[in-house]
Amino acid sequence: VEDSNKQTKQLPILSKKAEIPEKIENNRVIIISGNTGCGKSTQVPQYIYEKNNNCKILITQPRRIAAISIANRLSFERNTKLGKLIGYHVSMITNYSSETQIFVKTTGVFLEELLHNNDKDNKLDYTHIIIDEVHERDLYVDLVLVLLKNYFKTNPQSNKKLILMSATIAESQFANYL
Repeated sequence: VEDSNKQTKQLPILSKKAEIPEKIENNRVIIISGNTGCGKSTQVPQYIYEKNNNCKILITQPRRIAAISIANRLSFERNTKLGKLIGYHVSMITNYSSETQIFVKTTGVFLEELLHNNDKDNKLDYTHIIIDEVHERDLYVDLVLVLLKNYFKTNPQSNKKLILMSATIAESQFANYL
């Protein structure tokens, strides 16, 4: 545990710990770009939660193993049992509860959720949506971005936040699109 905490304290993203939640709070959509291993996937959701623990955060990952690993790491760092504060949903495997506030899902699972969500009553149930590894640009990511762009266009009063994260991203291309 001590080695793990030491590793977390050495992550490059820590220098942006105050700036990231402020940017998220003041913007509807933000793009976070940082080198692989800088701590984006594990630290950004925690920064959001620490600023507002009444939130409901979704983090998408393109692969099941990554989603489960990140959920495990978040639970470890928050010192909570997996399935309580932090949970995951990959394929047909779920580990979350009514207490869960930070969800890690595969992009495909989130896409299914978006496609089957009757959003006439603004029922997209997350305060913060983090699309991680957005540079991978597979069909799931592209469709999720189309649906979210439409959601934000048809729900201009929504307070939901969209965070796109990537190690290598064409920021201006995504900014222009959204």
